[in-house]
Formats: sequence, C-alpha cells, structure tokens
Amino acid sequence: MGHKVQQEQVKRAAESLARVEAAVAVLKAVGPKPKAEEAQTVLDAWSDVLTYGNRVFTRLEQGAKVGAAKGWFDGVKHLRRTDELLSYMLHARNADEHGLHSVADDVPSSVTVSAPRNMRAGEMLVRPILADEPGPPNIIGWEPGPRAKVTEFKPRHIALRAVYDRSVRYELPSRHMDTDIADLEPATLADLFASYLAKLVLELGGVPKGALAAPDPDG
Repeated sequence: MGHKVQQEQVKRAAESLARVEAAVAVLKAVGPKPKAEEAQTVLDAWSDVLTYGNRVFTRLEQGAKVGAAKGWFDGVKHLRRTDELLSYMLHARNADEHGLHSVADDVPSSVTVSAPRNMRAGEMLVRPILADEPGPPNIIGWEPGPRAKVTEFKPRHIALRAVYDRSVRYELPSRHMDTDIADLEPATLADLFASYLAKLVLELGGVPKGALAAPDPDG
C-alpha cells in the first residue's frame, strides 16, 4: 500500500514537473530581451515555475511519509532551507501567491545620453532604432543626433526582485549546490530549478510509463 501511494505521488509530481519544464521552455524561447507584447508571457511563465515547482515538493513529501523515503525528504527540506536558489524559489513562490508586491518587474528599455549644454531648442538628441520586423515597434537601440552621444542603452528586460516572506527579506541567489550562478535571468534560475526537481522525482522512484500523458489539472 505504501509503495502504491509513493508511486502515485511521484506520478503527480512528474506532472507538475512537466508544467515547470513547459514554462522554462517559454522563458528560453523568449530570451532575455522580450518585446513589449512578450513581457506578460515571461511574467506568467515565471509564476508557473514558482507555483508548479512548489507542487513538486508537496507531491514528493506526500509520497515520502515513512521509512527511508521520509529520511530522504527530511534532507530535501533541509537543503531547500539552506541552498540559496532553492530557498529563494520557495520564498518567491510564497510572496508571489500571498504577498502585496510583485516578484518580477517588466523594465522598459532606457537610454542615457551625453550632450553639450548649448543644445538648440528642438535639436534631436537621439532617435530610436527599430527592429525590421512586423508588429508593434520594437526598439533595439538608439542613434545619436549630430552633437549627442549615447553612453548607455538598456533593452527591455524582466528583472527579478528580492522578495519578502513573512516580513523577512530574501535576496536574489548567487549560488546553487556550491556553484556560482551565471546570471539572474529568469530562464537561468528556472532551468537550474527544473533540473534539481527532475533529479528529486527520479530519486523517489522514477516516472511510471505514460505518467506525463495527461497532466494533473490540480498540479
């Protein structure tokens, strides 16, 4: 009976993992510089990573109630509290679901311009460089006017934030499993998180054949 319960929860954890991996695929497809119309897609995918990632842990905990499996999950819970990435993802999920502030922001593109003080009224400082593609205008850079200089251009991006969970602030992670994290792009953190979750699902018992055929509507 215990083994049957464990395998059922592993199956449901694998279904939630599939939702995480689908969201990761979206983040990778959009990339680090989303267009204006893609920004909400990225924000939604990031929220899915947090939500369904947490459900993977919940399902695995339900399947690891006794014996060696319980001891194994006790170790998982400890690592989730102490590993920078796993801890951040846990508290970001709580903040996303219960908090008052966003856990990620759509930051529009910006440009910093240097120009002489005696610019004439109406003289052009910069003009936008638009991507040669259909759809709404997509600014990919700025061209300076004859007497101005573009000193910095930041493209539109999704910025993850430090989060508050029960009045405690949790900073963005810099390490995961004793390894430095290359960058703080949503796709990077989500991919590392999904890889760790997949390892847990396999460790608790593997995925029964056909488990991913029909995702669990409740996660």
